[in-house]
Amino acid sequence: MKKLERNGTYGNVESPAGIQKDIEKFSELFTLGEEFSLLSPKYEEIGWLVRQLSFISLPYKNPHTNEYIRRNGNLSISIMTPTDYGGVPYGKYPRLFRILLETEAKRTNSPDIVIGDSLGKFCELLGIEKGGKTGYLLEQRARAFFATTFNFIYHDPTLKGKLGMPTGYDYFKPVKRFIHFWDKKNPDQKALWDGYISLTPEYFDLITRHNKTMPIDLRIVRILKDFPLRLDIYTWLNGRFHTLKKPTLVSFEDIAAQFGSDYSRPRDMRKHFLKELKTVQTVCQDFKLDYDEKNLVLFPSQTSLKNIPNKKD
Repeated sequence: MKKLERNGTYGNVESPAGIQKDIEKFSELFTLGEEFSLLSPKYEEIGWLVRQLSFISLPYKNPHTNEYIRRNGNLSISIMTPTDYGGVPYGKYPRLFRILLETEAKRTNSPDIVIGDSLGKFCELLGIEKGGKTGYLLEQRARAFFATTFNFIYHDPTLKGKLGMPTGYDYFKPVKRFIHFWDKKNPDQKALWDGYISLTPEYFDLITRHNKTMPIDLRIVRILKDFPLRLDIYTWLNGRFHTLKKPTLVSFEDIAAQFGSDYSRPRDMRKHFLKELKTVQTVCQDFKLDYDEKNLVLFPSQTSLKNIPNKKD
């Protein structure tokens, strides 16, 4: 087995100044990781995600299609978005939309999510910078994500077919209403009313149903938010470690089926995945991992969410 070692490599850097900058960045991440390991998050630093949705990744780059299919074990998912809405959502924005919507619905126990009276306020809720082309990108990616249909297909591997015979289906759209009054050229321009997003009953039921969601550390999300694969790796591992009771092998073939949408060669995906995994493990220092040529090994681990505080705390 090869152990994941923490190091300061963050891309191909040739200049001494670039190397020094990477070392400083690594040191900063390592220090934050130590802090997260020792100090549990406050109530407002805990988010929530639907576990089922976190085991299938959206594209990292524009797939230039209106249908996208991924597989994880006996579950496959078809994601369909009308071409007029820009095709299948990709990149960091749909991931941040999910975190915001699922966290707020879980906290408030309401399908109606208030997003503030300005574009700047919505950017603040998402934890991103405002200005530049952000307003146009946000609206474009939001329209695509909110118009998307998620189709979950469950397979029985004992029956015929490569994936096994489909034995169950779940279909839903996340949002039924999206109202905003943004001034995209002036993100701080306040409207007379707050904007809001109304979730569909199916999506809201997934979020609020017992044992369907998992907690995530929003301190870690803030650090990883600009790197979609790192964010996916964190939420996936956080979910696995939340319930893991014994050492578990996950093949790189299965990892490629889940995360490798942008790679035609499995070895390229494996190399990039391990590189991003090292960064995640620098921040999530309680995660215990190992690997060989074919498998990633997960060992029962604590996460930064050792204690879930109540709102009163």
